[in-house]
Amino acid sequence: MPVNTQIVRAIIFDMDGLLVDSEPCWHKAEKTIFKTIGLELTTEMCMETTGKPVTDVIQYWYKKKPWSHPNFKKLEVDIFEKAKAVIKKEAHLMLGVLESLDWADKKNFKIGLASASPLHLIELALTKFNISHRFDFYHSADLEEF
Repeated sequence: MPVNTQIVRAIIFDMDGLLVDSEPCWHKAEKTIFKTIGLELTTEMCMETTGKPVTDVIQYWYKKKPWSHPNFKKLEVDIFEKAKAVIKKEAHLMLGVLESLDWADKKNFKIGLASASPLHLIELALTKFNISHRFDFYHSADLEEF
């Protein structure tokens, strides 16, 4: 489908699953951390909550398979820390990302990144792949007031 460049002035990327293939990293983090409380998750089980905020993932699994002495905040922190470590070590760019950025540059579009991921994970990904300079702006849902 041709793009009317007279109308389009900016392109906004999402991070997880569009810019960075991070979903397997999130699944690995969830499996590791939930295992510490006795909940063995499979990849198929992780797929049930893919794309949901970490707090919702924790609540989802607590409702389905409650565990004793829940400490939701600690689980959330632990999942984010494990995800950060796995993303840093194992994540890669999705196919076509660099070509898409090149295309947008050639069209003189502003390029942004908006994500529900925390700001520190956005910055980690942009730094890891040396693409920070390719974005005119980036924003995390963490910065929004609800």
